[in-house]
Amino acid sequence: MKPFRFSLARILEHRRSEEEDALQQLGLATARLEATTAALRIAEEEYQSAQTCPGDSLADRIEMEQWLNRLEDARSAARILRGIAEGELEGARTLWLEARMRRRAIEVLEDHEREAWNEVAARYEQRENDDFVGARWTP
Repeated sequence: MKPFRFSLARILEHRRSEEEDALQQLGLATARLEATTAALRIAEEEYQSAQTCPGDSLADRIEMEQWLNRLEDARSAARILRGIAEGELEGARTLWLEARMRRRAIEVLEDHEREAWNEVAARYEQRENDDFVGARWTP
């Protein structure tokens, strides 16, 4: 009897490749989120530390106010980038879950096909054994 060969093996390999690609994208999106979170934390810390420095003169206070405005803009930009990164991560997670589900569907088909093949192989082997025993005991 021929060995088991899954009829959708190429599709299964393609689905596994898709899932691997989606998993890599998920890793990249996670790294981007971590980077933007770190950038936001740094911007927050800079803003907090700049607020504690009082100006001695009016010019110093005006300069400090301008500096705080720039830091506030940087914080806002960091928050926006972090929000974008969160959206990218959610999208990448969704794509990965869909790819995993598509791969698993083909693997379930492979399991069913393998079980059916095993049943046919067992019947074939039993028939071969019966034929062998029958041929041996012929008077």
